[in-house]
Amino acid sequence: MLKMLFITFSIVWFAGILIPMLLNENQIDYYYFLKMLYSPVCHQNPEKSFFYNNFQLPVCARCFGIYLGLIIAIIGVQFNLRNKISLRFLSLSLLPMAIDVALYQLKIYTYNKIVSAFTGITFGSILFLFIFESITESVMEKNK
Repeated sequence: MLKMLFITFSIVWFAGILIPMLLNENQIDYYYFLKMLYSPVCHQNPEKSFFYNNFQLPVCARCFGIYLGLIIAIIGVQFNLRNKISLRFLSLSLLPMAIDVALYQLKIYTYNKIVSAFTGITFGSILFLFIFESITESVMEKNK
């Protein structure tokens, strides 16, 4: 039950990110509501965000990648493509993102939305698998 709730919430959350792709200029109130809804979890910097039909998605490219990674991992879990993810491996999955951020902050290279999205996908998919397996273990322990 808890696993399905987590999966459902993840899918609904990601779908919310995509809603601006369906909006037109007459539905601007929905757009501002979505921006407000996602603002606690993302800086929403326009220079670091994807746009569609002149609407900025409610999360930056990196956050978009993280949530897309969750969806990719959900699909993988449905096909039993999962392994036990250690905390060490989860930490290592942060490395590409950390390097990307560090290189940008040190002004070694300019920001790239695609690179940020891919580093987010890497971390997001592994994060989902880590959380999913933790929930699975917790439920199995509780049922013993």
